[in-house]
Amino acid sequence: MSWIKIFLFFTGTLLTIIIQLLTYRELSENKSKFKLYYLLYIILGAILITYNSYINVNIIRAYVSYGIIMFLEYIIFNDKAVKTITYGTVCYISAIVCEIVLDVFLISTNIIDLHTIDDNLFIKYIISILIVLIPYIVYKNKYIKLISLKYIKKIEQTLLPFITILFALIAALMIAFKNISNLSASNYISNIVLLILFAILIITIFYNYYKSEMEIKNTKVLLDFMSDYEKKIDEDRVNRHEMLNNLLVLKSYKDKNSKNFNDTLDDLINIYNKKNIGIKNIYKLPSGLKGILYFKINDVKDKNVIININISKHLSNILENMHNKTYAAVCKIVGITFDNAIEASLKSKEKYITFDIYEEDNKIVIDIENTFKGKVDVDKISNKNYSTKGKNRGLGLYIVEKIIKNNNDINIEWSVDKNVFINKIYINKKSR
Repeated sequence: MSWIKIFLFFTGTLLTIIIQLLTYRELSENKSKFKLYYLLYIILGAILITYNSYINVNIIRAYVSYGIIMFLEYIIFNDKAVKTITYGTVCYISAIVCEIVLDVFLISTNIIDLHTIDDNLFIKYIISILIVLIPYIVYKNKYIKLISLKYIKKIEQTLLPFITILFALIAALMIAFKNISNLSASNYISNIVLLILFAILIITIFYNYYKSEMEIKNTKVLLDFMSDYEKKIDEDRVNRHEMLNNLLVLKSYKDKNSKNFNDTLDDLINIYNKKNIGIKNIYKLPSGLKGILYFKINDVKDKNVIININISKHLSNILENMHNKTYAAVCKIVGITFDNAIEASLKSKEKYITFDIYEEDNKIVIDIENTFKGKVDVDKISNKNYSTKGKNRGLGLYIVEKIIKNNNDINIEWSVDKNVFINKIYINKKSR
């Protein structure tokens, strides 16, 4: 091969690497500044990929190129290894999908045949750039990016099976492309269809694995919480016994105004004032709300947030028999509201949350109150993107407002009392 063709291949490779790096930056929202010496890494990477393309077969070539690009993303953007592999892999697979779609389009429309693509280096050059440019343009759309990031976060939590999927897909793809110059259009399409079916099978296995892992994780959280709850019950029994003894000690003091009596009383107050979580009748709640509260309490158990929960006993059956649609809406609202309460209380000095369920004027009231820091404009609280927590926030209560608009049996009121934010969710008891 002539030096001109090698230079053309190298230039095309260099441009595709740069575009893939820009795609990674766009998708991962990494705002680190580009430094001039990074260009040397990119050029070296392009040289290695060009050299690799002339000495290795298709499958090995794909693996080596993938590794080089991943390494460049890691050293340039300085993200954690898990994030680099996850986001870099998504960008790489996006390019592969674009290649398949573009090839099928070209073949089905008869614009160009496979042999022409395979033989003409300049056409390969143009198509390669187009393949990596499309994902970059697609991820510039904020709605597509938001949807993609939602699923990428899940992928990031279970990286090992995702990497397995990647290598399986690349292997299958390279097998389909291995003898591309000897394939007819119909055989090429058949291979692509088989690849897609294989990908669906692998993704289904991955999805089932992810669901089972989440179920195991959720069950462990619940079991841990129940174990902690049982320990607290045992501790309360011991405390009651000790309290009785301590009261007898206090009773034995003849002079109730003495310094010894006051010191002893202060010590006892400190002993019994160390509990951060007070729970009453949480076990009476139906499974949905009970599970939400268990998880939220578990999230803050080591963060010094004081939580008091009080559930009215006689409301259990009413909640249990509530209409499914209304109960699902209540669970969503409570989940969002409690998350906001935790986040706000953590930033406040007092770090206090109360959660009460009681009856008032023939309605069920879920009262969630929390301390907060700063100022809150109650009139704007449900506006989209309004937040006291910074940029790109403020969707939680906006979503709550939308849920309530679609359900006539639920209403909510927000108010502020000094440094306490109050959420009151009103539910019609007739919602059966």
